[in-house]
Amino acid sequence: MDTGGVAGFVSRVMLVPEEKLGVVILTNAEEGFAFDSILFHVLDSYFGGGKTDWITVLHDADESTRKERKKK
Repeated sequence: MDTGGVAGFVSRVMLVPEEKLGVVILTNAEEGFAFDSILFHVLDSYFGGGKTDWITVLHDADESTRKERKKK
């Protein structure tokens, strides 16, 4: 998985060669969980995964990490 971006834009590229699958996400946001959420949703759909609410999962993980950092 690779990321890239310039001010105001972020991209995500995921290649799964053994499945001959490539996913490219282009967004006009500098931060947030949109591009990861979209990527994981596409992968879930392709591989027959569940209906995970990736925005909530990633947000909760980020909040947990922030709380842990504040403790230190």
